[in-house]
Amino acid sequence: MREALAEHLADLEQRILSDLEHAADALTTVAAAVQDPARQRIKRIAFDGRTLRGKALEAHAELVSLTARQAPVAGDLRLVLALIEVSHHTALIANQFALISEQLANLDPEVADPDNTSDKLARMASIASIQLRKATGSFRHRDLAAARELDPADDQLDLLNRQIADTATCTGATTEQRELEFRHVLIARSLERIGDNAVDIAEQAAFLLTGRSNSPTHPTPTAAAEPDRRAPPRGPRHRSRRFAHALADADAQLTAVVDWTPST
Repeated sequence: MREALAEHLADLEQRILSDLEHAADALTTVAAAVQDPARQRIKRIAFDGRTLRGKALEAHAELVSLTARQAPVAGDLRLVLALIEVSHHTALIANQFALISEQLANLDPEVADPDNTSDKLARMASIASIQLRKATGSFRHRDLAAARELDPADDQLDLLNRQIADTATCTGATTEQRELEFRHVLIARSLERIGDNAVDIAEQAAFLLTGRSNSPTHPTPTAAAEPDRRAPPRGPRHRSRRFAHALADADAQLTAVVDWTPST
């Protein structure tokens, strides 16, 4: 029976990781769409998001059912728990694809982008794609060193995200350009969250190897070690106050400009 369970888990893992690799491919479409929001690209992004979410929810339900019926032993249970978390983060990534496609569909290609924000968004999409591939690889190959590399690399996404928000809140452009910039802010926020989810997936690779829940991607320094001088972690739960206010202002101003309230 345990052999059958192991085979089932291996199949589920392969399916989930393959879906994540497809999501990384879809981010290259996002990179192209932010610079040229062709309708066909936008439809593809929306379709990829719906498909990814459906598969993630299916895998999550299958894993929960498997745990209830099979009562896996410690080694298998660790993999089950990690895959449940990975499938959850896969669904969250799918949600961001849906939000990105909504914003892209409302972009006016005739409005000028004087700050070249679309170039920064394309860079963010490319970085997020790389991050997602690395996270998937670290899980597939049980590579702790690779998992630990993702968190520092995520700072690039955080920096670009803040730059785009700052540009939008400081702009003195026309109403149409302000709308464009604030839609860019929402796309940037989605890409940053995809990067955060990639880091969380890498943490599950670390969990598989260490058995520690919510294992940090960086090893804990010893008491005698030099104090950690890095900036505090940034992400949906650790965003700076200034940046949080900038995003709130951007959302409020976009609502006033186009009479539209973004999804939460």
